[in-house]
Amino acid sequence: MAATLLTARRVLAYTECNGGGTFWPWGEPVTHIKAGYLVGGAVRGVRLAWDKGESLAALERKVRDFLTVAIPVIQRTPQTYLGTWIDDDGWLYLDVAQWEPTLVGAIALGIARHEKAVYDCRAHVAQACPTLTAPGREALENVYN
Repeated sequence: MAATLLTARRVLAYTECNGGGTFWPWGEPVTHIKAGYLVGGAVRGVRLAWDKGESLAALERKVRDFLTVAIPVIQRTPQTYLGTWIDDDGWLYLDVAQWEPTLVGAIALGIARHEKAVYDCRAHVAQACPTLTAPGREALENVYN
């Protein structure tokens, strides 16, 4: 599956209306996840200027370029999706997130991926990942990477 500008447009339109979203690689919103946690960092995420005067066409190209890298990871890793959100300062974030059923599993994967937080799909809030010292972090990295 190739990343297209049409896919990028779908993602941007939904994100604008909802402040963010979780997507299949072809740009349709994921609607079946009602519980569990999403953990980013499956690929290096990007931050784009959403509300900073950049043209829509430029944003579409940047989202398409991110999808070019993200789609192969999403396709080969079970329960992995594109995630987007817009922060209060007008930045658009793109990430590839993996679903985990438990908070313990999500936090462990988040720590291994150096994530600041994981997303609680039921409560619709971020849960902070604790900071571990090097030995604890290295042990988790060895399990999950």
